Amino acid sequence: MPRAQDKIVIQTDRGGFELFQSVSLTQDLYDTSTAVFEIGGDEAWEALESVVRQGQEFRVTLNGRLQMTGRAEVNEIPVTSNDGASITLTCRTKMADARYASADPKLRFKDVSIKDFVLAAYKPLGYLESDFVFSAYADVNLVTGRAKGSPAPVDLAPLKADSLKVNPPETIFDCVSRVLKRHHAMHWDGADGRILVGSPAIDTAVLYNFQCIRANGGAGNNVLSAKRIVDWSEVASEVSVHGTTPGTDISKAAFRGLAVDLDLLAEAARSGHFARRVLIPADGVKSQKQAEAQAARELAARSKRKNAWEFELDGWTFWNGHESIPFSINAMSACRVDTIGGKANGKFLITTMTRTLSVENGATTRITLVDPNALEI
Repeated sequence: MPRAQDKIVIQTDRGGFELFQSVSLTQDLYDTSTAVFEIGGDEAWEALESVVRQGQEFRVTLNGRLQMTGRAEVNEIPVTSNDGASITLTCRTKMADARYASADPKLRFKDVSIKDFVLAAYKPLGYLESDFVFSAYADVNLVTGRAKGSPAPVDLAPLKADSLKVNPPETIFDCVSRVLKRHHAMHWDGADGRILVGSPAIDTAVLYNFQCIRANGGAGNNVLSAKRIVDWSEVASEVSVHGTTPGTDISKAAFRGLAVDLDLLAEAARSGHFARRVLIPADGVKSQKQAEAQAARELAARSKRKNAWEFELDGWTFWNGHESIPFSINAMSACRVDTIGGKANGKFLITTMTRTLSVENGATTRITLVDPNALEI
């Protein structure tokens, strides 16, 4: 069965729009999704004139499946004497507001559920409970149409904290991220504009298989280019979390959790480099178990690029020989790479994805994959 060409359509409340010169769609577990459209030509101008206003909602679909829902934020119209005028339109999701808006410093709860706190934090932005999905796998299922497992929704209602408050001047996004990390969860924006709350889907079945092998074994290669990332720039050799109360000397902390990176410790012992000890006072830690868990999370957060890969792929979908499956963040992939300077043979999680389409270069996808062991939250 031959592979059909991917069909990308930009939709608004006025219908579909396909008269674009290029599209770039970036999605990230740790950042707001962004779509950039470049449009030119008289016919495109007439079709787009009424929908380029700020706040206009746009939806990007791939082969009929929703990939992103956003609104126009940036509208640039460069004009040259040779090429005339064109439009560069940048769209982001509504969750972009949470990246800029400060959390209400009056938001302070005792003995309430984490879910209630999340909803209260986002309420000033107009979000309701229906705007959230408490499931780590919802976006993969929506984007790809391929359910990998049927996990129960993340039930945050029973999870309560003694005290939840805002630490000015943190944003709404940063405040909620901090609270969710205590309970091994995170949040990101989904393809339909809702906010997903859950943990990275590292325990799901493999959805994609990527291969980049030299010589005779390369007949099944489907990776245009591969780059290995071994980045120790922000990795700590050890993280020590001290459970304290405000105003208490850290040396007198009742609880102390320690997490270490054996590679950096070994190099520090050998050469004296990378001896990076990080001390973190944490007034929300109430037990030894919590201190140890937070230390592991803090170390992992600094190690995302210690063992990662970047792949460039053909098209916006993965072809498995009989069907095209859209690429998605928060999906597990089996990777087999054997190139000069890098080898990989195992499972990796897609955390960042940029898909582009232009009349000159066609459709390509660039993804970042990380070792799931570095994603403990």
